[in-house]
Amino acid sequence: MADRYDQDGDLVGRTYFDGNGKTVTTFSLTGGRLTSYWQADDCKCSNSVGISLDDVSYDYQTEPDGSLETTVQNHPQTQSNMELTDTERFSSDNTLLEKVAFSYERDGWGNWTKRVVSAWDPKDNTMIPIKEDLRTLTYQ
Repeated sequence: MADRYDQDGDLVGRTYFDGNGKTVTTFSLTGGRLTSYWQADDCKCSNSVGISLDDVSYDYQTEPDGSLETTVQNHPQTQSNMELTDTERFSSDNTLLEKVAFSYERDGWGNWTKRVVSAWDPKDNTMIPIKEDLRTLTYQ
């Protein structure tokens, strides 16, 4: 694998090679967003590139058939995807395949004490709570 960066240090390209050094997958990016990709017909492989911006992370993954899936993770007010508000996975034609959302209750220090996870029901186009996590934090 080889990455290319612009003069500002931003990732602008990723290339994957097979064991013989032949290019099998390439990704081109601008501003953290995918602008194009290519995969060799005989690759039958899956490769990916991920970018985390200020409050959104993107993961682009090729499938063995050459199609592309995109995962978008929203995490406002954080620069990592450790505490997501939601994550969505899209097909090559930008059809939403799945969505999971997270809601938090936080203590006075900003740490979550309750998290509710909801999953998208495509039949009703609604979010359904599927899990609730509770935690107690002790500060000294």
